[in-house]
Amino acid sequence: MKNKNIKSLKAVSLVEMLITMALFGILSVMLLQSLLMNIKLSTQINLRARVRSELDQVQTLIERDIRNAEQINLASCLNKSCEMFVDGVRIQWQYYEFPHYVRKIKDGQEYYRSSPILYFTSGNFQVLYSGDDGPNKQKFVNVIVTLQAETNAKVVGCQKDS
Repeated sequence: MKNKNIKSLKAVSLVEMLITMALFGILSVMLLQSLLMNIKLSTQINLRARVRSELDQVQTLIERDIRNAEQINLASCLNKSCEMFVDGVRIQWQYYEFPHYVRKIKDGQEYYRSSPILYFTSGNFQVLYSGDDGPNKQKFVNVIVTLQAETNAKVVGCQKDS
């Protein structure tokens, strides 16, 4: 058998191994921070898109009911609610300060409630009555609906933007 010279064998020293591990650790931390930032931004973008979609849905439903209303109860369309009749059915839209949502009541039953991701900070219904539009024509009114909302970030597990 041949005797191998121990000094001629190639190996990695402990110092080289420690330096390699330190570099790998630093690169791993940088990559992890980048990944976490990417996930956070993606979550915020998806949340904003979802909020816009929910707000659009509320706005579309209220607008459709007002446009299709045969009669709007002028006395009830003040401040936080508005009552109307659509296809002979009594409908009432309401804004609640607590717990901050908008809902639709149809024939005395809750028919729609806004998503919990929306946090309505204010809501107001206002009717501008314009009277008759001339002989043999129907009366018409303008209904101004003002709703302000923000993201209820706690529901989806996100922090609010400062």
